[in-house]
Amino acid sequence: MLTILSRLKVTDGTGVRVVQCIKILGGSLRRKAFIGDILVSVIKRVNAGNAKFKKGNIVRALVVRTVSNFLRSNGIWIRFGFSAVVLVNSKKAPISRRLKGPMLREVCIKYNFLGTVSRFII
Repeated sequence: MLTILSRLKVTDGTGVRVVQCIKILGGSLRRKAFIGDILVSVIKRVNAGNAKFKKGNIVRALVVRTVSNFLRSNGIWIRFGFSAVVLVNSKKAPISRRLKGPMLREVCIKYNFLGTVSRFII
């Protein structure tokens, strides 16, 4: 579960390290975001030589991991060590070709990320 003003790690190859959530898409009164939701975020920290993204840019991000528990349809609870997002464009496709770290199968199927996931599908 994420709220507005949450700081999140970015787990893709764009060079952005940390973003901060400023809006949760999906309703005007929406206060919490879960795995698979899309956020509007501002970039807080980037790698030194990044020319495409600068600190302060507004981007969209897809939540792929949260510290709060996620219940699957088969009854298994899944929890990650830290919350993470992947930057996406307006068509909900990932900006980077390489996505790092474990991702849930439900997110990969919903947003068609199966060809770009580099490590694990849980």
